[in-house]
Amino acid sequence: MRRSTGGRLLRWCSGIGPGLYRSAVLTGLTVLMPAAAVTVGYFGSRLAYSWSAGMTAPLVLRVPAAAGETLVVGVWIAATLWMTHAVTSRAFSRAARRLVRRWLGTRIEVDYRPVPPVTSMSTGYWWDGREYHRSEREARRKARQHARIHDPQVYWDGLWNLVAGVTVLPAATWRSPPACSRTACSWSSPAWPPRHGRGG
Repeated sequence: MRRSTGGRLLRWCSGIGPGLYRSAVLTGLTVLMPAAAVTVGYFGSRLAYSWSAGMTAPLVLRVPAAAGETLVVGVWIAATLWMTHAVTSRAFSRAARRLVRRWLGTRIEVDYRPVPPVTSMSTGYWWDGREYHRSEREARRKARQHARIHDPQVYWDGLWNLVAGVTVLPAATWRSPPACSRTACSWSSPAWPPRHGRGG
């Protein structure tokens, strides 16, 4: 019994190092959206609610004012999450898929839309499939930007980043390191939707 208990303790201790490393990596991958939302919500609410802090109007006026300020804070938070998603979701989800493949041996296949080609017009302008541009460089930049923002897979990446912020992040920061090594990283698989194609 002692030998069995000692073996379990040794295995638990040997998992501390990898568990701490994986906890730190998963925290870094999933903390940005919640941190941005909380930061904007905290400082935005302090600013917005200060607008009516000294209001001495009747309650019938103070309630709509407070509701309007709350709505403004909500819009700020939503805008922050959208901008964070547009800039980071694809990169963070691809990093998470690489980690899942390395740690769990599971390869998650996703399909990103290719960037449409640009066409040189006889007028000297460049067509990116949606609008004309004066230079090829500008046309290619706009085509990449449009393809990234309107790619359905990027929406799924953003949803994963949002959900991971309230599921993977707590598991990575609160559970014991060996437990995180087994569970949190298994939850970090951005496998939505169940499509197959080029690997991300």
